Amino acid sequence: MLKLNKINNKIIYIILFCIVFVNGLYSESAKSIKLEWSPIKGNKGYKLEVKKEDGSISSENIKTNFIELNLLPGKYDVRVSALNKFRKPSNWSDWKIITVKDIEEKQNISMNKEEPKEEEIKIISIPLWKKFIPGFVTFEYGKKWKIITYSILFVGGSYYTYKNKKEGDYLSGKLENDEGFLWAGSYYSPTQLGPLLYFNRNSDRDLYDSYQMNQRFGGYFLAGLYLFSLIDSFYFSNQEKKISFDFSFYHDKKKTGNQILFQLNYSF
Repeated sequence: MLKLNKINNKIIYIILFCIVFVNGLYSESAKSIKLEWSPIKGNKGYKLEVKKEDGSISSENIKTNFIELNLLPGKYDVRVSALNKFRKPSNWSDWKIITVKDIEEKQNISMNKEEPKEEEIKIISIPLWKKFIPGFVTFEYGKKWKIITYSILFVGGSYYTYKNKKEGDYLSGKLENDEGFLWAGSYYSPTQLGPLLYFNRNSDRDLYDSYQMNQRFGGYFLAGLYLFSLIDSFYFSNQEKKISFDFSFYHDKKKTGNQILFQLNYSF
């Protein structure tokens, strides 16, 4: 009977050991975190409250503006208040949700409010010489469409002007349009050939004048385009300059009909 009791006790101890061992393997361990906040002058300490997910709240009075806690992984609501001279909370902060992660490293969590980040405005100083290159100012700001557009227009305008110049030079250099050739052809050739040569020369002259006019038009276009690019670079491509359009519609009761007010404001 005694031996049977000893065997039963050993079995119970083994079962309890297994239960404790398995529970230790699968149970979550507390993680170390550090909470800190901005110090408040004239305080007599701080009071910290931690609310668990089940709604239970634990509190602790401390003298410093930070505290180290051991909490199980999960989410908690935390708030802090400075203590007045009567050791009472004077003004609670808003509840802040913190997440304790299941990691070995100590986690540092700030209780301070995260102020919204101001939009960073990137101001680029453009050298003066770059403003004389069409579309280069906006290219420096990361916008490529203007420099591409200007390049296409300048290349197209230059090709158009050059092509008309070459056509005009070809006509002016033709032997049939030379005055000496025409005189000799008219003098030594049959009578019918002279008028024909002059007729062809007059046709080529009209075509030559057309090429010359197109060439001048191409030159005016390129000059005007470059002038516009300078105005664009110095006045419209600067990010600090703004163009605002104000449009309003109202009805004047003293007068019949509706009146439309349109305002265009441009600020340098």
